[in-house]
Amino acid sequence: MSYFQIDTSTTPPPGSTESLQGNSGGPVGPNGSNLINVIGDVNSGINIAGNPGTNTLTVSYSPPITGSVSTTGAETKALLTYAMTGAATYKFSMNIAGFSAASSVSIGVNLNATLRTNGATATVIETPDADTDKDALLASTIHWEVTAVANSLVVNVIGQAGVNINWVGEATFLRVT
Repeated sequence: MSYFQIDTSTTPPPGSTESLQGNSGGPVGPNGSNLINVIGDVNSGINIAGNPGTNTLTVSYSPPITGSVSTTGAETKALLTYAMTGAATYKFSMNIAGFSAASSVSIGVNLNATLRTNGATATVIETPDADTDKDALLASTIHWEVTAVANSLVVNVIGQAGVNINWVGEATFLRVT
């Protein structure tokens, strides 16, 4: 949790911050301790880091789930893995990109998958929805798969014979109990 401190015990000098306002919800003034809390959401990858020495709040985004692998030929490798907790439904939104510099081919996937877990065993709900863009030179065998292993989401990428591909992926999720 990051804090922004305002001293309200005296009349503020001209140009002093008395409140902060976001995109919605209206202005927020300080609490009884003269603080305004600016809070990120780690589940969606938003972090807010305060530096009192420079009077700076830095907002950064880092997806909660990331991965990178390389496939040599038609091998299968796990790109993204996430261990789920407790009984819940998870809705994952994922982006995957693959590139082969030697073969000058690319693939991009926007993937959505829902998994249910009882806290010990996860299940993929229906067939994941995907929008896949790939060069015509890539065979239909190059693709991805979403699986549940024990209580974890696992997203595998499957390469193509004779082609070395570097893959990156990121995912965010919604969770409801």
